[in-house]
Amino acid sequence: MKHDLHRSHSVCFFCVLLVLTFRPVCAEEIEKFPPEVEKPLAELENKAVELKSTALMDELKKAVNEIADSIKLGEDAKKRLEVEAKAVVDRSIVAWKDRLDSRLRPFLRQDIKESLALMSEWPAEMLIKSGFVPESEKLTDQDDWKNALKKILGPEQLAAIEKQVRDREQSAEKEIQEQLKPLLEKMRKNQEIVFKAEAGDVKSVLGLTGDRAKKLEDLAREAAKRNADAIEKRWAEKMRTMNQQMRARIAMNRGGRTTSLDDGAESSPDLEDWKKILKEFLTAEEQKQWEAASTSRQSKQDKAMAMMFISQMDSAVFFTASQREKLEPLAVKAMAKVTIRERENFSFNASYGANINKEELKLILDEKQMQQWKEASEGMRGRGNGEEGNDKAGAEEIAGDEEDKEAILSIYLHSRDKSQRNRLAKGVRVKLEDIQRVVKLSEESTKRLEIASRGAAEHALDFWRPNFENWVRSSMRSVDSKTLKQRLAALSRDINFGEQGSTFDQPIWTNAVVDVLTDSQMELWMNEVNGRKCYHDRARVLMILSELDRRFHLSLDQFQKLEPLLAEAVAEYALDFNRMFGGSGEMPRYMIVLLAGVPESKTKSILTPEQFEQWQNVDNQQFKSWWENIKSSHDARSKRVRKK
Repeated sequence: MKHDLHRSHSVCFFCVLLVLTFRPVCAEEIEKFPPEVEKPLAELENKAVELKSTALMDELKKAVNEIADSIKLGEDAKKRLEVEAKAVVDRSIVAWKDRLDSRLRPFLRQDIKESLALMSEWPAEMLIKSGFVPESEKLTDQDDWKNALKKILGPEQLAAIEKQVRDREQSAEKEIQEQLKPLLEKMRKNQEIVFKAEAGDVKSVLGLTGDRAKKLEDLAREAAKRNADAIEKRWAEKMRTMNQQMRARIAMNRGGRTTSLDDGAESSPDLEDWKKILKEFLTAEEQKQWEAASTSRQSKQDKAMAMMFISQMDSAVFFTASQREKLEPLAVKAMAKVTIRERENFSFNASYGANINKEELKLILDEKQMQQWKEASEGMRGRGNGEEGNDKAGAEEIAGDEEDKEAILSIYLHSRDKSQRNRLAKGVRVKLEDIQRVVKLSEESTKRLEIASRGAAEHALDFWRPNFENWVRSSMRSVDSKTLKQRLAALSRDINFGEQGSTFDQPIWTNAVVDVLTDSQMELWMNEVNGRKCYHDRARVLMILSELDRRFHLSLDQFQKLEPLLAEAVAEYALDFNRMFGGSGEMPRYMIVLLAGVPESKTKSILTPEQFEQWQNVDNQQFKSWWENIKSSHDARSKRVRKK
């Protein structure tokens, strides 16, 4: 199911997503949340602190035992050292808890349901093992512990221990270098490929040849080496702060992402450094040409992001073709404000709608659409076919003193049933408003469609109800009653049980539309439906091209040649892509996996050798398993269609 697949990806990318979106928060900035959020947050932090304290104490106990064995420390001195170790841990954990709190809060929102859901996906054990709170150095390397040793041990004992520490550090350093070796080889190769593509782009845009082209290639190689050297240094420093078990896990993950080392930006090129190199290398006229090309590239990206935004808002507000055309310049203006870092991790965010001038919107949208726009911008509506909305079912609806597991499940399922009915009713209303806007239905026709839509909604609910209950009970089978309420709150997500669960795929609805609309009205309506789909598909294609352009720097000719091929890939595999990624599918860094849907021979004939090498050896390697899943889903779906 879409939800399960999406959830599995959220677990896989836990560390990466947390680090990518983190921004340090000063103490005075810390925002307090409602009690319903603060209480479980405190419980989560206290549990994490308890586990971390135990881990730190185990670390120091091991150190104490090693010291006692190596220098024949007396029992009394050993006990005093254990007391000092406990004091060191107690002092250290206070600062650690503050760092944990400042890391967690940026991810929590004022929305109670969302906050509870997020925390339910963050087991305290994961927060500890993942290295979510960075450690600058091991506790045994800190001055506090060294001072504790000086209180108990004599000069000769300290000298003996220091020698042992040096020997151990040398051994660990040798082990770290061996563990890093295969990771560094891959990283350095990637750096060379990416900077080679950067230089190739500059040569292509400016028409550089001969000695100047060779000089630029040399500069790119030097930049790649500097960037790789800096990454190697950071990775080695991180490895030194890890225990042996964590280092071993990283070493075993040779073919995958080094998520515990790489925050998603460290292994990408240092473009600021590259910009400085170009500024010194290029003539004033060449710099002007290059900046114009970069501006043009950003304009294309603004356009693609704007269309993607409109397309997603369209699923909640339902624009006409004319309205989409008028909204585009407003959306482009809003997208131009998105920062470079946000562009790298861009995903559809309805809150961007709040940045568009309301007075300008009123000139384009009708009153009902303005309300729908407001709700979508505030996150009160979700994505999809007009049925989905922000589901309010959560912990607040199963609050109380009830402890019986079956009773809790029954209350929750009843609440979700009611919520789903409301969502479907709201989707029906918005769909009828959409049709009315396009074809101007008579009162009688409107009533007939209202009746049919309600019946279709009931059919959809009848399909949804047992599927949802089975899914909930299966998901909660191993959960005890103590944590059941919090776990149920986390299930308030976008869950798709297939086309049979859609109101507007029910025969009672589709037949009614055919019966009620005249031929001319049906033509108008189908033109609108098809136009909306075409707009969404084109938005996706342009978004993929924009992301490829950001990564590979496409020429205009490449852009034009890839567009129809990507359009075919999107049309062929979009459904399978959606099923795999669910609500996260509009993120460009995920969407470019669909380039794998273009025949490799055609991709190779369009991209330069440097670009194709980057796609094959860097990007496509990361997406390989995703594409295999998408292709498998597509083949299975096609087989079912042929059988019918």
